[in-house]
Amino acid sequence: MDELGIFFSRLDVLFIVPLLLILFVYELVSLLKSRKVNK
Repeated sequence: MDELGIFFSRLDVLFIVPLLLILFVYELVSLLKSRKVNK
């Protein structure tokens, strides 16, 4: 059962990390777009 828990925690990390990266990139792009609009 412990091995199963480790497996799921790894799946969690594999799912959360790309999600955070996507959110970070999205925020960055929206910031750049708003700066271009202000100019």
